[in-house]
Amino acid sequence: MDTSPLTAAFAAAQTLAGLVKRLADDQADVLANDHLIAIQSAVIDLQGKLLAAQAVENDLLAEIASLKAKLRFNDYEPVRTPDGAFILRLKPAVAEAAGLPPHAICHVCAERGVLAYLHREDSSSADTHYHWYRCLTCGRSFADSTTPELGPV
Repeated sequence: MDTSPLTAAFAAAQTLAGLVKRLADDQADVLANDHLIAIQSAVIDLQGKLLAAQAVENDLLAEIASLKAKLRFNDYEPVRTPDGAFILRLKPAVAEAAGLPPHAICHVCAERGVLAYLHREDSSSADTHYHWYRCLTCGRSFADSTTPELGPV
């Protein structure tokens, strides 16, 4: 009896079974890859939302810092100097409440958000003695002969 057709059929069945198994494995791999791609897409989407949230947080922190900087200048009032310029003097009520000495700051620097204290300087000649305030930050000078209440800065 010739068993070769039977052997060939058995071999074909084994080959077919192997192909079916590989197809099932491939489908499982495709399904796993689909799930992996979905997970990676979700991670990328989450990272984008996190970056957007961080950008909003940074904007809010910058706005808070700007508001705080503006508020610190609310404790000062403008005072006209004899040469027509302005200096910003610490309000007397604020100085008293906070226990701070009277002082003045440069209005030019304050407009840029910089708290620059003015330094009082004196000059004398044979017949004249006068005072002025100098900002060491921007270099501007302001005459001071009518605001002695500021005291030494």
